[in-house]
Amino acid sequence: MMYRFFCFLLFWSTLFLQDSIDGVVAVVGEQSILRSTVIQNAKMLALQSGVDFAHNPEEFSFVLDQSLEVLINQNVVFCEAEKDTLIVISESEVSSALDRYVEGLVSELGSEERLEAEVGKSLRQFRNETREDIYKNLLFEKYQQNFVQNIGVTRSEVENFYIDFQDSIPPNPSSTNYSLIEIPVEPGVKAKNSTISFLSDLVDSLRSGANFADFARLYSDDLGSAQSGGELGYIRRGLLVKEFEEVAFGLGIDEISEPFKSPFGYHIVQLIERHGEKINVRHILRNIRPTEEDRQIALDEIRKIYHFIKEKPSSFDSLATLYSLKYENLSRIYGWTIDNNIHPVVLDNLHVLSPSTLSYPFELDNGSFVLAYVYDRKKSSKPTLENSWGFIENLTLQHKIQSSFNDKINELKLGIYIKVF
Repeated sequence: MMYRFFCFLLFWSTLFLQDSIDGVVAVVGEQSILRSTVIQNAKMLALQSGVDFAHNPEEFSFVLDQSLEVLINQNVVFCEAEKDTLIVISESEVSSALDRYVEGLVSELGSEERLEAEVGKSLRQFRNETREDIYKNLLFEKYQQNFVQNIGVTRSEVENFYIDFQDSIPPNPSSTNYSLIEIPVEPGVKAKNSTISFLSDLVDSLRSGANFADFARLYSDDLGSAQSGGELGYIRRGLLVKEFEEVAFGLGIDEISEPFKSPFGYHIVQLIERHGEKINVRHILRNIRPTEEDRQIALDEIRKIYHFIKEKPSSFDSLATLYSLKYENLSRIYGWTIDNNIHPVVLDNLHVLSPSTLSYPFELDNGSFVLAYVYDRKKSSKPTLENSWGFIENLTLQHKIQSSFNDKINELKLGIYIKVF
């Protein structure tokens, strides 16, 4: 244990020393690869693959090696792609790709501030330093697309691939051919009025001096922000739903809104601070809780549908399509679907049904009621060329593409100067 502890300290001291004392770790053609770039890229790879390098230094060391190899290959292809006059990357393509990349990281981490903490630099600096890498990635992708677009596989190649890899091809998963009708429990006027009345009472108390953060912890249904007193942190205009944004950006500092509705429920909001087009707010969200009367209305409707379909089974898919348009929920014709992709509660109810069978009404964990019709089921089976030709053909193609492109990179490496320090 003590040995592993010292290895851990050595790993981190070395890592931060490398980060602070930057230098060239490899040269590809006329392109230099910096130590900081390798480390930064490894951090992003670790972040995206879920590697916790604070607790797995050996695994992160492997990611560092991967990062260097990726950057070398990228630069090898970059040097070749720059010679290809048919490959053009516009500034707008780079900007759009950079925006998507940064937005994805922000979404994954939860905030711009968290991203800045992870990369150890301002968002502006991170974007500026990442721009060239994004350009190289786009160039790499276009070169790869041009290279593989004419690659195909023959019947004999598929057959040979199956012979070589049949033991490692995953089994065909069990699947079900089914349709669903879901009837939601919709809050009535009484439930809506009760929610608005509750929030209005909170507003009166808050304006009389009660603590907003304390109320948020006690009463907010937004569990993500409730523990921090309802505070959302700085949010840029355009990232909030329209209804919330219109109210929040219209408040003065410390002002508390009246209750208002958004797609998530009813809110009250307090503006904490404003910096240009970014605001920091607290909010309390209350979901509208249906009454027992609302629940009974939905239950009566699903029972009527059940008895109607019992008399006319062929009407199920037409009704499933109708309710899909009306509610935009689970109601629809699913056809053959892998069991692992089916809602767990739905799957539990499908498993007890025989082919060509209508279920009894059952309840989902969100409170809505569902009917299911099972047309047929397939058990898990071993893929063969007879029952899974398309799947095996695609695996063969992907394997050939990857192998061919790796061979191309290795061929390009023979004609370019590469030095790893």
